Amino acid sequence: MPDAVEPVRAAVVTPRHRLMVQLAPESALVWADRKRMVQVLVNLLHNAVKYTPEEGGIVVSIDVQPERVLFAV
Repeated sequence: MPDAVEPVRAAVVTPRHRLMVQLAPESALVWADRKRMVQVLVNLLHNAVKYTPEEGGIVVSIDVQPERVLFAV
């Protein structure tokens, strides 16, 4: 997750957004291309910054379920 949050940190700070990251208490093994997963999350975060009003809040959450891991922005 830090790999996805760090590239957009400056974009979040400029309009004074509040970024909250909510991680699942349990860990999960995900079979995926790490580079692509980071790219997807970075794109979602950039869109959130773009469409969130100045001083607005952005929440990123990860939920681990039995058959999947859900990311929400």
